[in-house]
Amino acid sequence: MIIPTYKQYNRLKLCLLSIEQQTYAHDMFEVIVIDDGSNENVERILNEINISYSINIISLKKNAGRSFVRNLGAKELNVDLLIFNDGDRIMHKNFIAEHVNYHKDDQTVVIGNVLELFLSDYDELINDYIQKYLINEVALFKRARYFNYAECIYNIYNDQGDTSSTVPWLSLFSGNFSIMQDIYLYNNGFNENFKDWGLENFEFGYRLYKNSCRFRYNSKASNFHIFHENNRESRTNNLNLFASIHTEFEPDKLDAFLKGELSLQEYDRGNTYQNDKPIIFQKTRYGSRYREIF
Repeated sequence: MIIPTYKQYNRLKLCLLSIEQQTYAHDMFEVIVIDDGSNENVERILNEINISYSINIISLKKNAGRSFVRNLGAKELNVDLLIFNDGDRIMHKNFIAEHVNYHKDDQTVVIGNVLELFLSDYDELINDYIQKYLINEVALFKRARYFNYAECIYNIYNDQGDTSSTVPWLSLFSGNFSIMQDIYLYNNGFNENFKDWGLENFEFGYRLYKNSCRFRYNSKASNFHIFHENNRESRTNNLNLFASIHTEFEPDKLDAFLKGELSLQEYDRGNTYQNDKPIIFQKTRYGSRYREIF
């Protein structure tokens, strides 16, 4: 498992605690944490919590960017399957098992279920996490909402998690997906020319799609992002970079979809949708409450 982090010490501690609760055998996976130049003593966490799984922490001296960090982790691990989870995300106890079990073949890319936690008292979660949330997962789900973009894009998948979409790459969330290591490396991972925030995940997904990878969505491979503000003002530059790499790509259409000016059905004309009502991405702060407790 690859976990990038940057100035997320307390959130990372919760992330690592949630790995300790995984039902998947702890001697069957490895974790690599890469601190992207935050100058935090991330290794100190290992003295504060008990960990029974294999973990390696790499601390970069300078910020190298999201793409570089994830690619570094993919090269450092000696595993067959790469699972990506960001350092500010808490995992459901079956997170690893659900990713592992959903891979039907080497060309599969499994997309997990991205949920958001909006907390009025962050310190309360830190202090009570082990007693309240790790033990009582229902309490965690009750506080969760769908990530607004995820709630929109998951409509490309049917109830079995399969899709005939022409734009499945729009669902590749860099903080919750899995892929075979050899396929990741063969496709050169994330493009490290994306220095600003955003779209490097779409561009990588686009390459995977063009190279015949099959996308599947597993609603039970859930993780919970602890909400924080992001600087998302760099999309124009990254759209232009995307278009310069793939000359057939139409950046104006993606931009229109992300602005809510083009419905998902209009953008994805090759897919069959259960809902006839236009599905439009609404840039609200969060989506609806989580509807399924398991």
